[in-house]
Amino acid sequence: MTPKRWRRRSTTWTFSRFSRSVCTKTLATALNNIFLNILKTNTTFTSPAVPVNAFNRTQTLNDLYMAVFRPGNGHHWPGNVKKYKVQDGVIVDAEARPAIDKGFFSDTARSIWSAGTDGQDVTLGGAASHLPLPAKRNLYTFLGGNTSLAAPANAVAKGNPGLTDALFGLGSSGQPLLVDVIDWMRGTDVMDINSNGVFDEPRMQMGDPVHAKPAVVTYGGTADAPDAVVYAATNDGYLQAINASDGSELWAFVPRELLSIQAALMDNRPSPDKHYGLDGDVRVFKVDRNANGTIEPATGDRVLLYLGMRRGGSNYYALDVTNPASPRFLFELTPGAGGVGTTQMPGLGQTWSTPVVAKVDVGGGAAQNADRFVLLFAGGYDDSQDNEAYNTDVIGNRIYMVDALSGTLLWFAGGTATGTVGSPSLALARMNNSIPADMLVLDLDQDGYADRMYTADTGGRIWRFDINNGQPASGLVAGGALASLGNADVSPRPAAAANTRRFYHAPDAALVSDRGVSPFIALAIGSGFRGHPLNTSNHDRIYMVRDAVPFATLTQSQYDSLSVTTDSGASLSTDVQDVTTDVSAAVSATARGWKIELRDANSWLGEKVLSQASIFNNRILLTSYIPQTSEPADPCTPGLGTNRAYAVSLFNGSP
Repeated sequence: MTPKRWRRRSTTWTFSRFSRSVCTKTLATALNNIFLNILKTNTTFTSPAVPVNAFNRTQTLNDLYMAVFRPGNGHHWPGNVKKYKVQDGVIVDAEARPAIDKGFFSDTARSIWSAGTDGQDVTLGGAASHLPLPAKRNLYTFLGGNTSLAAPANAVAKGNPGLTDALFGLGSSGQPLLVDVIDWMRGTDVMDINSNGVFDEPRMQMGDPVHAKPAVVTYGGTADAPDAVVYAATNDGYLQAINASDGSELWAFVPRELLSIQAALMDNRPSPDKHYGLDGDVRVFKVDRNANGTIEPATGDRVLLYLGMRRGGSNYYALDVTNPASPRFLFELTPGAGGVGTTQMPGLGQTWSTPVVAKVDVGGGAAQNADRFVLLFAGGYDDSQDNEAYNTDVIGNRIYMVDALSGTLLWFAGGTATGTVGSPSLALARMNNSIPADMLVLDLDQDGYADRMYTADTGGRIWRFDINNGQPASGLVAGGALASLGNADVSPRPAAAANTRRFYHAPDAALVSDRGVSPFIALAIGSGFRGHPLNTSNHDRIYMVRDAVPFATLTQSQYDSLSVTTDSGASLSTDVQDVTTDVSAAVSATARGWKIELRDANSWLGEKVLSQASIFNNRILLTSYIPQTSEPADPCTPGLGTNRAYAVSLFNGSP
């Protein structure tokens, strides 16, 4: 019998005769695994990051960092981060050859950190090929004591007495030993994934970054040779700091809450559901006091990172990476009571909303940092919205403001639905759907302090808020629903799902001065059931909604009596105008905006918007997705659906 490096606690296995239903399920699982293996071959999804030139902020650098992954059928999906260049608008590889061919990586491409051709293969080259040897890897967690992640008490290492079976969810019969899980986390091939019989060699694997876009921080150097670090989060639960010049890992951080998923990732058994860990974008907050492009801690410069978990959980984490070689734990935000460095956020859902850093002056003796930096983010996602039918939520239906340096909760808005936890600073009866979108934060009077916010929710509403800087939390913000474009406020609510529209992204905004129309703020947004991209029941739209009071700061009583824009077709004085079939529409001055129905003639194919709209040069730019609606001609070809790109006029939706 061949000895195994990975050891299980003793267990007794019993076998019984399979029933017909079990055999059918087993066969279905086996076939599903085969199809997944077909699908994952050379399938790459990417999320690029292009760093801003720290020495001339009107420019970007020509470096391009792509987070890539390949779907799998187990808990662990392969991932990587690869570096390319942009030359004359073309993505090129290490040999200055075009790296993209027909929308995918060229088979002959060699990314810049790779020793050889890696092409479309996620597992070859990139940062994964430069992981340190397991014994030398700087792998950290935070156990609630020393905030220096490099302290021995925070090391993910076999000699750390703070790492226990309970922390990792181990100790039961049939589970692996703690020492093996720690070895696996550090990069040892305890499972012999290459089947060569060697269990103590490096495995050179990274997890998948399905939704998390990497962030790049330039600490110094020059525009031609920047001293930069790439920060990338993965669904294996790692935040990895990667040297931008050679792709080597400086360190990695795994939150304490994600230590318990590591045994399942190591075992990597087939799973019907996608596993998530750190799945949110990384937000960088960089303070460069003299704007010279170099981080100088002695002068008060700082670099902070904020990241959420998206589908992986309901926490936010903040790290101080001013010294990229010596990271520190700053604080954690969580919906429940926590330990050291933790702030409880009443009603926080899955943390989809990437925090926005702004300056807000909170009066009334609030515990703020001297610079008045705050984080603004929405309450996140309630997975009750995975249901097709409209429903309300009791978590995620929030807007939060916390101190950017301490994590202290300064203000929050929330709904009044049954089950709501905590007493919000601003209670809004309509705020009864979760808000996974980011916050769009504006400084309209250009005094350096945020004074306007917009966001949107899974009930199809667009929200507006005015910030009264200097006021205490009770009067700091006034706000309400500006538009309700789905079923949320329809009474009686229809049983059909056609108008159960959801927003997962904030609108983009632009100040518009059009002839014959008073100045307004145009809000561009698209709806789409992101929780179920293959859904074909919803009738989704692209919208431009007018905020007709762009400059005035409204009181709460004015918000409470505000006439909300709808998509009912009842009247242009309260409704958006349908321009779907008119390529040169004359949008009425009394209309609340316009809409484009995502249909082909009279056929609804399930087309939906799954990304944020952007406004540029009086045009709205966005993309949509149409699920495959018919069987492919070749039954061995996986159905991937169709994407469309839109560029339409901000004024009337014309192409």
